[in-house]
Amino acid sequence: MIDLQYAKKAFENYLNDYDRKNEKIKLKIVHTYGVMECSKKIAEDMKLSAEDCELAQLIGLLHDIGRFEQLKCYNSFEPGTMDHAAFGVRILFEERLIRRFVEEDKWDEIIKTAIGHHSDYCLKGIKQIRNEMNLYIQNAINENGNYR
Repeated sequence: MIDLQYAKKAFENYLNDYDRKNEKIKLKIVHTYGVMECSKKIAEDMKLSAEDCELAQLIGLLHDIGRFEQLKCYNSFEPGTMDHAAFGVRILFEERLIRRFVEEDKWDEIIKTAIGHHSDYCLKGIKQIRNEMNLYIQNAINENGNYR
């Protein structure tokens, strides 16, 4: 199982490197926790297993982790400044930041795929069902109301 409290604590520690008084940072924090909660609701409504519900929430928590550095460097959400999804994958998996949030590596490929493609308009070529499910959840949340 995924320890979501552990992941949230690690996320709060990660945020210590950013100016929480900045309105855009505050907006992304609210957005992140909102996406996490919506991910839980959608996964439960889909009657997914407890593990997949937790996985959806973890992905919701981490899906925009690249946005914080984008804001720090460019003070902008504009896609031309940085590919925040690709940057999120880079820091989580190439720089191994993912181990701060979840100790096991059994979900790494699903998390990497979901975060790397969460802002794509089209999900062609994603074959693994858990990847598809988590991408569906993240895209539904991001595109339908764009949670703050």
